[in-house]
Amino acid sequence: MKRLLTVAVLHILIGCSVFAQTTEKMNPFVGDWKAKTGKYFAQVYITKDSMYKVNLTTDLTSRAAPEAVLAADVVKENVLNLSGDGWNGKIENGALRMAKGSEVLDMQQYF
Repeated sequence: MKRLLTVAVLHILIGCSVFAQTTEKMNPFVGDWKAKTGKYFAQVYITKDSMYKVNLTTDLTSRAAPEAVLAADVVKENVLNLSGDGWNGKIENGALRMAKGSEVLDMQQYF
């Protein structure tokens, strides 16, 4: 019985350690974002050259070229500036906001 309890505690500790390591590696910028209007999606990813890129699209499942491709630069730990194809924007404190002329998109992460 004592051995079974020791094994159970060991498994719990290993599980917590793996979870802690995973959460440390999560990137707050990377992933899919959805405009509050539902018209646009942004796919934020890191290239093989360790640069951030953003694809702006109206359909996440389409293989068509994105509406716009934006480059991104980390300004601070929690701020990413975006620009490209006439769009400018920023990811800050868990919110993505971008604009082109008078069109403004407010986005939130979409899972």
